[in-house]
Amino acid sequence: MRTPRKPALPALAAVAVATAAAAISASPANADVTSVGGGAYGERVSVNSVASARSGPRPSVSLPATGGGPYSANLAAASVTGLLSTGVLTVTTRGDRVVSHLRTATSSATVNNVNVGAGAARATSVRTTCSSNGTGSTGATTIVGSNLGVSSSPSANTVRRLPNGLGSVTFNEQIRTNVVGRTTSITVNAMHVRLDGGALGSGDIILGQSRCSANGPDVLTSGSGGTGSGSTGTASAGSSGSAGASGSAGTSGSAPGSGSTGAGVGAARAATPLPGTASFTG
Repeated sequence: MRTPRKPALPALAAVAVATAAAAISASPANADVTSVGGGAYGERVSVNSVASARSGPRPSVSLPATGGGPYSANLAAASVTGLLSTGVLTVTTRGDRVVSHLRTATSSATVNNVNVGAGAARATSVRTTCSSNGTGSTGATTIVGSNLGVSSSPSANTVRRLPNGLGSVTFNEQIRTNVVGRTTSITVNAMHVRLDGGALGSGDIILGQSRCSANGPDVLTSGSGGTGSGSTGTASAGSSGSAGASGSAGTSGSAPGSGSTGAGVGAARAATPLPGTASFTG
């Protein structure tokens, strides 16, 4: 009776390598930006004075998580007695529907002929834009004809004081949230007026707000479909399989846990040295 021959060790190693390679390349189908968000409005007033004053947000648009658009709205003018008057207000938002690392949401808001507090803060026009996708979020503000000495493209969160102790204005106010592998978002306000309780009362007036967000396991990673960009791990012949350097998570784009398959492949190899090396990308 003949004893069945055992498979050659090189054949076993080849099977292990093929299995590991398949596991590495089979990234999750949803390892992308799976939803987007966005919206915009022209003005919102929330001030307590002799009589409480409330207005907006108007005009306003919101982006569904599935994307689409552009969605737009406009208003001929806005007026809150003693606090705010404007000309035409226009807002828009849109988002890509195709799921990918670069799936993008964009929004914008424009307000013309801004007059806050009977001339305390004026501008010919203010405009904000924002954009979010798997690489992060950006935003910008354009100011034309301000009486408070700001440039047409002010730096983020530029503050100017209002006259007569009325309060302050933050131009190009930017609020960001970034969580690797989960979400990136930004809110941009062209002008955020904070009234400190003087003659105009106390509260907030926001002009030209744009909002954008992107969400999913691919956000702020390398965008390589979930396989990550960690350094290559090489399991040498006869090694214990401890090779396979992992790519650390973070904004550098490396996906968590990459390269760890090298250990399993190496373990499948016999202690008998095999010629050559095999490389695995985590």
